[in-house]
Amino acid sequence: MTHENVNSIRGYQVFENIGTTGRGTVILSKTGLHQHGIKRLPTGRGIAAYYYNTCIRKLYAPSGAANRAEREAFFNTELIDLIPHTPTEMIMVGDFKCVMSHLDCTGHRNSSRRLERLIQGLGQVDVWDATVNRQMYTHYKPTGAARLDIIYVTEDLWQQKQGGK
Repeated sequence: MTHENVNSIRGYQVFENIGTTGRGTVILSKTGLHQHGIKRLPTGRGIAAYYYNTCIRKLYAPSGAANRAEREAFFNTELIDLIPHTPTEMIMVGDFKCVMSHLDCTGHRNSSRRLERLIQGLGQVDVWDATVNRQMYTHYKPTGAARLDIIYVTEDLWQQKQGGK
């Protein structure tokens, strides 16, 4: 069940995907925007919606070192179900539970080759311009920190990005 505060944000409508374990993903959409083709993964780990010619995907990957194989399977199978069948602009946002660059973590680098190949194959880029001087992390633990929450967009959308380039 989505937290009641999310459902009461004035001017937005909620599209939720709650899986069998009670966890899920949600997309908030400004009231008045025309969305179509909403797809939900049965596990609740992903939801996609189309706005004009752009597909927005929200993901929540399996976490933990013990679930590495499950996470790779998620990127290899479940996530594929949310990819558009025709070329379109894409935004993919979520908690990926892994990093793509050494700039995205301190300590042990938990990476995913499958996610890396997928991002490259879809022509997506990370919107955060990480440099040695602009590091930021979204997950902290005693042995290090990592940026696990990431926004990927297609190259054309990234070119339209304003500020922070």
